[in-house]
Amino acid sequence: IIPIETKLVDPKTGNEKLVTISVDDGIRPGTSMADLSKLKAVFKKNGSTTAGNSSQITDGAAAVLLMKRDVAIQKGLPILGIFRSFAAVGVDPAVMGIGPAVA
Repeated sequence: IIPIETKLVDPKTGNEKLVTISVDDGIRPGTSMADLSKLKAVFKKNGSTTAGNSSQITDGAAAVLLMKRDVAIQKGLPILGIFRSFAAVGVDPAVMGIGPAVA
C-alpha cells in the first residue's frame, strides 16, 4: 500500500476532513499459522472459509494506474511492474458468502 490522500465526509454533518491512508488495517501482526488453524469454518462443517482467510468488514477498494511504457517514460514515471494478464470470477450475488471461494 502506498500513502494516498483522500477526504472523509461526516455523513451527519457533511464536514470534510483530509486524511492520508498509509496502512492496511486488515493485516494482523503476530498472527501465526497455529492461531489460524484454530479458527472454525463458517459456511460448512468441514469447509475452508474462516475468519482468518476472509475479507474483514472494512474491505474497501484499490486503484491501479496502467499506461504504455513509452508514456510512463515520457512522463518520467518509474516502471513498477508489467501487466501480463487478468481474470474475473464471481458468483450470483444471491449466493452471498461463497464468492471468495471461487476467486
